[in-house]
Amino acid sequence: MNTTTLELVFPAVGGWEVISRNDGGDITSDAGLLLVSLADKKLGLPQAMAEAISDPRQKSKVEHGIIDMARERIYAICQDYEMQTIWTHCAMIQP
Repeated sequence: MNTTTLELVFPAVGGWEVISRNDGGDITSDAGLLLVSLADKKLGLPQAMAEAISDPRQKSKVEHGIIDMARERIYAICQDYEMQTIWTHCAMIQP
């Protein structure tokens, strides 16, 4: 049993303090995407990926840009939604 408590403090939202702790017992949530989103803003990995990938598609016909697809894939993998994102990604790139 792990007795280490990790506390992460996020920027305030609407005047509310946002703190994440792992002392809640055996619970699960998608709240981990808050951390992923903050890392995304700080590191810019999806943006860097989108800038490195050429997109030969006709811009007027593009519904989901490269950055949207990169961000969707990265976030899904971080949440361990690997199979779900494959189907979502396939649906997004259908003509």
